Amino acid sequence: MASLFPPQATLVLLLFGIGSSSLKAQEVLEVTGWLGTTESDLLGVNAGPGNHFQDCTQTSQVYDFSIHYANAGFDRIRSHENMGVLDMSVLWHDRSSDPNDPGNFDWTGQIPWDWHGQCGAQPAYYDSDQAFRQMILTESELLFRIGDSMNSALHHGYDFADPVERNRYADAVVTVVAHYLFDAQRVFGVSFPDARVEIWNEPDNPAFWAHSWSDFLLTYEAVAQRIQQAYPSLRVGGPGFRAESYLIPAERTAKVIPFLDTVVQQGLPLDFLSWHLYGADPQEFSSAASWYRQALDSRGLQATESILSAWNVDPLFGGSWAGAALATGHWLSLQRSSVVDQAYLYRGVVSPDPLCLFRLDSQGLPQLQPLAQVTPLWQAWSSGEQNAMVRYNSADLHVLATHRNSDQSWRVMIGNSGDQPIPWQLQFQISPPCPGTIARLKTISANGETETLHEIGEVITIPAESVQLLEVSARCSLSTDTDTISAGSGGSQTFFLDAGPDYAGKSYLLLGSTAGVVPGLQVDSVLLPLNQDQSYLPWSHAHPNTPPLYQSSGFLDGSGQAIAMFIIPPIPILTGKKIDHAFLVFDTGRAGFASNSTPLIFEF
Repeated sequence: MASLFPPQATLVLLLFGIGSSSLKAQEVLEVTGWLGTTESDLLGVNAGPGNHFQDCTQTSQVYDFSIHYANAGFDRIRSHENMGVLDMSVLWHDRSSDPNDPGNFDWTGQIPWDWHGQCGAQPAYYDSDQAFRQMILTESELLFRIGDSMNSALHHGYDFADPVERNRYADAVVTVVAHYLFDAQRVFGVSFPDARVEIWNEPDNPAFWAHSWSDFLLTYEAVAQRIQQAYPSLRVGGPGFRAESYLIPAERTAKVIPFLDTVVQQGLPLDFLSWHLYGADPQEFSSAASWYRQALDSRGLQATESILSAWNVDPLFGGSWAGAALATGHWLSLQRSSVVDQAYLYRGVVSPDPLCLFRLDSQGLPQLQPLAQVTPLWQAWSSGEQNAMVRYNSADLHVLATHRNSDQSWRVMIGNSGDQPIPWQLQFQISPPCPGTIARLKTISANGETETLHEIGEVITIPAESVQLLEVSARCSLSTDTDTISAGSGGSQTFFLDAGPDYAGKSYLLLGSTAGVVPGLQVDSVLLPLNQDQSYLPWSHAHPNTPPLYQSSGFLDGSGQAIAMFIIPPIPILTGKKIDHAFLVFDTGRAGFASNSTPLIFEF
């Protein structure tokens, strides 16, 4: 046995136990129990992907942020706040014209118009077809907003108190819906017969509605019924209540409740209720989500979806890394509530607005704000299936876990909106990951993006104003009958290899190391959770099926399983030492699967 553990190698045997870091955990993140299902429809965004704003020359180039939207994980777009394009007052300039004639609408920005001098003496041009074409080329799901952006909402001159003009407006809406969602003029080559159409944006906000609330209720009735009559397959809803209509109880009574009661009493279409929220308290998001859901359910509207069609942090945090971490807390709060069907961040493209996610620098090159750099982690986290509660203490931390049953993997999102780093340690009370599994940790902060490898239970630090995503598989493909052997009397450890039926009949190789498991070794396309040492790893690779390893190489059976053993005689000098084992599975000569590692500690 001297060739296995020569004296010089024995002296450098290292003990890398789980949680071996000397850093003390300030926070224990304890995964304690199951919550609802993980929602994959909460990655929407307002506006874009083109930076369509008033074009004062009709020659300005529109920057297309589509690739950045895709990289950010956005899979749905709300057609609001493009600042002109797709606004009803831009599309239907001449209110005296026939609202049923598509020829009276400015689809491509050919008609100059400027209500309030934003282009000085020059008129503005708005190419709505171009904007819509960019949206649909992203293959995102659409939330098609009816109404106007803030810069044009009060400059259209519509008299919604007049029932004749309300009905003419409703007819114009149907013409717009036909053009964009049913390709009536055959310019897009695709239609969206089951799209969601949102009637208005914040009619409870004086910046978007200058008439009485009763006038809005009548306007919603006219538009919703007209859409439903013309295109019954569309899903109609609204109205995009502003944040104050939840945050101020009197506004709930004055605006939200009358709207819902009118819908129920008159049997109006309401396939979804949309609402907005901004703030600095993640708990407000789950509370608001629950309140809106209860308001619907208590009126028999259980089938009506709840859509948060505009949300973000308080503008004071906009564009900051603290804001990105805080927004992560808001998003996790929505996930935790499990009662929001869709959510759309406000807002996507270029604007002086501090909440804007994408901007152009002085050279016209794209800039991703901190939140746009963090949302890819949200997308990766969303691949889970069932949320799990995480118990912790710090008010600066925002944490939630999700589990995927198909491969028994965990994803844990951690945001730190505070100004100090926080050491943390993860513990599981449910479905714990397999010991010896390496976890991948992505960290995004003002210092950039890093990816590191860790053992489960290790103490890890999250930097100030940053977001982390920990990903780890819980499936044990390698298990043993014991993790200790007496160095004084010798003994054995039996390995149970289980790569699964996909690897039935493939060759395997069991390897060992005296140097721990993190960061591990990259072997072809897989990560082997064993570190390189100078003795045991090369020996176990070069001498398979040789004592102390038995059946360490061979072929997996029809279930992708095998059994191997480690047997040694008494070797007292090994007392207190530790080795780890893991196996590889090969397909056409290359490693295609790596197991977790299992420890073996030599006791006296």
